[in-house]
Amino acid sequence: MTEKEIPQFSIPLLPVPSTISSPDDNLCSSCTSLQLRPSRFIVSAEEDKPQTGGRPDENIGTVEEIRRNTHCPFRRLVLKALGGADVPISDGGKPVYVMMKWGTAGTPSMAYKIWNILLYATTDKGSRQQVLPKSMRTNPKITLLANDSPTESKTMFPRLIRADAIDLDLVRTWISVCQYHHGPPCDKSRNFAYESEKPMEQIPSFRLIDVVDNCIVRAPNDCRYFTLSYVWGRVPVFQTLKSNVRSLEKPGSLLRPEYRDKIPKTILNAIQVTKDLGFRYLWVDSLCIIQDDETGSKAEAIAKMDLVYSSGFLTIIATGPNANAGIQGVCSNPRGETQIVEEIGPNFRLVAELPSFNFMQDSIYSTRAWTYQERHFTPRNLTFVGGQVSFSCSNGYCDEDKVENPIMLARPSPPTIPDLASFFLSVQAYSDLSLSFDSDIHNAFAGLMRYFKAKLDFDLVYGIPDKFFDWSLLWTPHAHQVRREVAPSWSWTGWQGQSWNRFPSWFSKDPAKVYKGLRAHTWIIWYHRRAHDSPECDIVWSDHSSTATTSSFPLKHNFYGGDIQHRFAMDCTQTVPTSRTLVGAPTYVADVLKTGSGFLQFWTVSLRFRVAMPTSRYRRSIFDTRLTQARVGIFGKDGRELGTLWVDQNWYGKPGHVPGVHEFILLCEAKDTLTKPQNATSNGVESWTYIVMLVENHDGGWVERVAIGSISKGDVAQALEEGPVWKEIILG
Repeated sequence: MTEKEIPQFSIPLLPVPSTISSPDDNLCSSCTSLQLRPSRFIVSAEEDKPQTGGRPDENIGTVEEIRRNTHCPFRRLVLKALGGADVPISDGGKPVYVMMKWGTAGTPSMAYKIWNILLYATTDKGSRQQVLPKSMRTNPKITLLANDSPTESKTMFPRLIRADAIDLDLVRTWISVCQYHHGPPCDKSRNFAYESEKPMEQIPSFRLIDVVDNCIVRAPNDCRYFTLSYVWGRVPVFQTLKSNVRSLEKPGSLLRPEYRDKIPKTILNAIQVTKDLGFRYLWVDSLCIIQDDETGSKAEAIAKMDLVYSSGFLTIIATGPNANAGIQGVCSNPRGETQIVEEIGPNFRLVAELPSFNFMQDSIYSTRAWTYQERHFTPRNLTFVGGQVSFSCSNGYCDEDKVENPIMLARPSPPTIPDLASFFLSVQAYSDLSLSFDSDIHNAFAGLMRYFKAKLDFDLVYGIPDKFFDWSLLWTPHAHQVRREVAPSWSWTGWQGQSWNRFPSWFSKDPAKVYKGLRAHTWIIWYHRRAHDSPECDIVWSDHSSTATTSSFPLKHNFYGGDIQHRFAMDCTQTVPTSRTLVGAPTYVADVLKTGSGFLQFWTVSLRFRVAMPTSRYRRSIFDTRLTQARVGIFGKDGRELGTLWVDQNWYGKPGHVPGVHEFILLCEAKDTLTKPQNATSNGVESWTYIVMLVENHDGGWVERVAIGSISKGDVAQALEEGPVWKEIILG
């Protein structure tokens, strides 16, 4: 469909106020030389040819010069767009320059494309190496105001927005367009993982706020409802309890002063938005869950939050720091951010467009684990951030400050097919987020666990895919981590801080290929203890024809059904757990998808190596931000460095740890592109290494993970003291 064939939904442009310009405004000589005019913001037919190199980058001046020239409207606009007073004058003793480059926006179906001015700061005018302190805004761009467009259509140009409030008439238009032109595909979350789409069938206690009768109600069958995604923060939040639920279910109860005066501002604003947009029902956790019913309705809802959000019609995303912050631009709340517009000349105004992530990435909302899952599952989002509102659905995206035909933005794409890389990227993002209660570490990820289980055919054992267990244990810290005592150390859920696993990048994202690789490169038969105080064990994953689940000897297959390989010069036939009792072992919070204690019991090779300051140089990866971790070397009996580890600073600083002799266990074969030192030799062995885990022993007969690294296969013989031994391990 071409642009001319698409039905147009015209939103009138606001008039430009006279207060935008000042009589003293005058372009400086440098900005005059840029020859800016409205027509320069339309891509010409010649410029639209593929072979065109675009327009060269241009120097606007140093930050110091731009700050001094307060009468130049373009320089003022540039400085405000980059962050105003937060833009540094110098970096490393060098003056900071502001550069502009031209970029285009638009699609082949449009009658035209537009040019945007993209801004960046640098200390080297000859390169695009950017200066980007955290205080500066990222990727701001400057575009022609829609009112001054030289074309009949204003599509893709920014428009003025109301200074006093969010335009909910515009939001209603977006919703109507989505319903009319996108239809059912936008009514269901692409990440849905339930057989039944109705939370009222899966959650017997499912309640909603009736914004017309102003009370809490049992959810009517097949009703459409909004959900609210927000941060409670450190403020009192009025809650539905066993003692007040009957009262709150009476019509008009939410208007009674004893209740209304206690309901946080953000929730009151969401109720009003729902009503103003013509919908009747809203789900908010604090009011729709009986908060002191820990083992009943609360447990039911928390375990299925993905169902609640994925079945809702739309989620209101309020990015304020707490529940009392309100929703920007709604119900007399200020927008919080002012639109940046400058008049360059008669009928020639430019607008600074600031991507929403400039405001989202600095918000408390974006750091919360629960809100990550909520955003992931909702079919439609209405996001209030940076003083504006945006709408997104499965087939489109619209911004309040952009003239855009929502239909034009409807570019249906086939649903993404998740793979192992997408799973580990989700883990990486989620593990960096914060929780008010560590005990929620599995609950706040439960929906994503269910989604990946359904799509990739695996269960998760404390966040680790059982079907790809060995390589899924090879996560490493991406930055500083703190031990989370409520979960096992071998899982990323047992640590607070970002974890990442790179094995899909060096092997494959395809589950079938990974499974085949594990058959050839692993040997451990993994068992999960049923309870920390019970010796009974279950095999972690038994959905294969391997004889590893039996006690017969010798075993014919490994954990994944592959042929047994004789890697080690010792008797490795013992793989079945012995009956052992743990003393003083902790109890971990329950897993969501698979029962068990969180203690693994298995046999593998144990070695002792010396840990000391590394002798090798470190080639830092651009992906590596582990600056708060300590790097140490692994040394064998000939004194040679065999590999390196990144360990927690607290562990590093304990007496006797570095230098010191410690126990390591072999996990599997893999390729290590991060910790292998430059001067390590492979002893003629291929690039596959042995992954080792440094463990810390506890008096009760169990160990915890400290860190993982790698050694060359031939370096097993470098083990100190009694050398390598086949040993039973209980890992918690």
